[in-house]
Amino acid sequence: MSEVHLVGVSMGGMISQRLALMVAEGYAALRIKSLVLITTHCRSSLSTMPSLAAMADLISIIATRGGGPLKDPATGEINGDHPMLRLLFPKKWRHENREEIVEAFARVDREELPPDVSSEHKKVPLTSPADALKQIIGLLNHSVGEDGIEKFHKTLRMPMLIIYGGKDKLVPPESSRRIARRAVPELTTVVELPESGHALMLQCEEELHAILEEHFRKIDDCFVADVSRL
Repeated sequence: MSEVHLVGVSMGGMISQRLALMVAEGYAALRIKSLVLITTHCRSSLSTMPSLAAMADLISIIATRGGGPLKDPATGEINGDHPMLRLLFPKKWRHENREEIVEAFARVDREELPPDVSSEHKKVPLTSPADALKQIIGLLNHSVGEDGIEKFHKTLRMPMLIIYGGKDKLVPPESSRRIARRAVPELTTVVELPESGHALMLQCEEELHAILEEHFRKIDDCFVADVSRL
């Protein structure tokens, strides 16, 4: 039986919850050594919905397949008010760290992927607005819920790490706190990155890697961290 540290970010966190519940219910043969949920939610509700402004930015990004160029064509500078950046980063940070944003997006650009991954990635077509809308509907319909969190955590009893950004506009902080309230307290660690938005893996890259490495090493002394590839 495979043993894994299961890490899910945003929508990946929702998929990870569903997988953990399937394992707890006997529908998947997997041993989860630990579960890391990063900036995600267990179900939609009014208290955990994005703001109207965030939803407007999300719709704009979908409708224009990216929200338009990140750089101003006239000046060549990063547009700090681009819908994508408004959605992912806090206002003060994105205006003060434009060069960091350029570097962050460059690191996840297709050309910087390992050659074998890049060649496969290039075969994947761009997401159409219709398919993106289906993804949003899937996010809104995600419903492992607090009962599901409690069920799989009490059954599997693996360490769980919950990480979220204190200024996340897309998945409000209350979403992560709700998960934590129904998790097994002695098996749960909650970390808030207070100045981070939704893209904390870009905004707080080094801090996030350090948190993950410490978490993995506590559980598995033989773990050799290579979290820079996450």
